[in-house]
Amino acid sequence: MRNGLITLLLVLASLTYGQESYYYSGWGKIRNSKNEVVSSREIKTTFVNEFEIIQSYRQARTEANVGNVLMGGGFGFALGYTASAYFGPTFFKPAPVIGGVLLGGIGVAFRMLSRKTIKETVDEMNNYQRRKKYQSYIDSSQIIVNSNGIGLSVSF
Repeated sequence: MRNGLITLLLVLASLTYGQESYYYSGWGKIRNSKNEVVSSREIKTTFVNEFEIIQSYRQARTEANVGNVLMGGGFGFALGYTASAYFGPTFFKPAPVIGGVLLGGIGVAFRMLSRKTIKETVDEMNNYQRRKKYQSYIDSSQIIVNSNGIGLSVSF
């Protein structure tokens, strides 16, 4: 009896804390509690009823993509212009290089902003999971006392 009760308590404790949690692992990747990368499609299907979470996630992904394009384009342009001026017959002008570096810097700023937004989205996702976990659907519960002992009756 005692072993069965201890086993039941351990199983209930593990089920209580068995919620899915998410964390940001860098480079725009969101991972779940099993350390698996969560795809955009999974996020959209899991949080289909939470418009704010989906909106925040889309905004973060858009910021990351814009940052990637600006960063790659700006630094690539600066490097390409410098290489063509160095190896080619043209005279080197610093204005295009400065423009490319500034464009790359703006891209880095977008990437930093997207990182912050993704972290806030992950926090919102975890808060939603906690709220969902604590919603109870118990119709009734009764404590039963008879000659055999004390019991608990729960109806879902």
